[in-house]
Amino acid sequence: MRDPRKPVTGEWLPASGFERIERPRGRYHPTAEQAAMLKQAVALTDEARRTARSGDEEARARGAGLHAVAADLRREAGDWGSCAENFVALARYYVRIGRTAAVEEYVRKALFVSEFLPRDEDRARVHLSAALATQRIGKLDEATNISARAKTVVGLCSDRYLAARVGRAHKRVKAALGAWQDAARAAREAEPLPMMAGSSLDASPVPASQDVGSTKPYAWEHASPPVEFRIRPIVTGHGVKAGAPGYAGVQHDAGIDLLMQRPGPSGECRCWVSHRVVDGVHEFVAFPNWSGRAIQAAKAMHNITKDVAGTNGPSTVVMQACSALEAFMNSVIHFIRHGDDERWKGSLIRRLIQKEYKDRDWVPTLKLWGIVPAALFGDDWRPDTSPEELRKLFDLRNQLLHFKGDNEEVVGADGYARHFIGHFDFDPFAPGPWVDKVLTRECAEWAISVAERMMWSFRKAWIMEAARIPGNEAFAHEADDPDETFDPQEDVPDEELLRAQEENLAEFLRRCRERERAVSGLDEVLPAA
Repeated sequence: MRDPRKPVTGEWLPASGFERIERPRGRYHPTAEQAAMLKQAVALTDEARRTARSGDEEARARGAGLHAVAADLRREAGDWGSCAENFVALARYYVRIGRTAAVEEYVRKALFVSEFLPRDEDRARVHLSAALATQRIGKLDEATNISARAKTVVGLCSDRYLAARVGRAHKRVKAALGAWQDAARAAREAEPLPMMAGSSLDASPVPASQDVGSTKPYAWEHASPPVEFRIRPIVTGHGVKAGAPGYAGVQHDAGIDLLMQRPGPSGECRCWVSHRVVDGVHEFVAFPNWSGRAIQAAKAMHNITKDVAGTNGPSTVVMQACSALEAFMNSVIHFIRHGDDERWKGSLIRRLIQKEYKDRDWVPTLKLWGIVPAALFGDDWRPDTSPEELRKLFDLRNQLLHFKGDNEEVVGADGYARHFIGHFDFDPFAPGPWVDKVLTRECAEWAISVAERMMWSFRKAWIMEAARIPGNEAFAHEADDPDETFDPQEDVPDEELLRAQEENLAEFLRRCRERERAVSGLDEVLPAA
């Protein structure tokens, strides 16, 4: 259960995009799945009430966390009006701990969802609670407006007791506002100099937080609905379980762990989404998985143009393959450099990255592919494709992207001995310039293979080094069989590739045994490879 006193940040989930959420219309008829979610929400709300009655501050915080999860479940089930019960409870909790911004946000949410309650009495009660909470944090203008709205709503129902309560609350709030205005006027008359910000009298019994001067529109002021009631991420690859932690019952992961997961049969997800909650404000932060999109674009272009003569297809494939490699490494660096994951705080790899990016915003991709895997997996890291192949691919990309006058050549002559394309296999005496000789269907297939094998080598090393990288235990169960599903080049690896994989696994187990002996002093901890 998340702690409502702390912001929810740093966790990610895979998504194929976003979708709009339609407002509930007419009488609500839940499906069987929605009914199960609502049943779970009711149970969580009841438990939250019982927990909050305790005098223990930790128990109250747990109760607030239960209310937050219950509100998420009710929202996703489509019963928006019932969320008001949880939002009012959360507003009261944040009043107790003096978090003004959170109180304002949950009051705004409660007023918004109250418009979907079927009974006027329930809507009036929500407005009454919202007015009292707003008064407690010293927002007397807003509290007066909300209580006036409550009087209008309660006039539509026949509950005289509730109408009396609303009337008394409205008079009390107006009196407090008048007293505050009188005190402010007297202070201005006694001190003709302009009052400094923050020197006005605070009518709130709760100490005002730094954002006490902020203003937020409320439901009837034509404000847009909260973002979690307007859009939702389309989650891929994760099952949704009612009541589980995370957004809408989806368990979040660290961003770099999602990047290292094996691509599924349909390829990689289109983006990663972080669901963050700060003082009740929900945010969806999207980080496009450009490495996955670029390699998919390269394959799509190759499939379309592989039987078409010309350089259009191969040149685009080369660009997209290099884009995938650069985006993959930059994503790794982003998650290590800026992530909240405890495993990277003070780590050698983060210090190394910070040093490389000191006083500059860009580091050559080939250099990053040399230093980052070595820092994570050791100097003996060996990708499935040679560094020469990677360098050759980027040389070709640079030659095309930064095309210059030195590409002038004598057609039909062997003048490529010192030219970078001398590393490629082609007939130097064939007619036409070098681009027509190099940019072929075979070149496109080679570019895709180099990119896929480099990225898969990194992912495979991440899986096999699960015991070495702190906090990476989630992949430890895969280390015994790192290649059980995905091979970028072929469905069945050849004997040489299988032998290389067995040697890598044996070396990994040998290092594990050495580390275990150094710690425990035992002669044998792991079975022989």
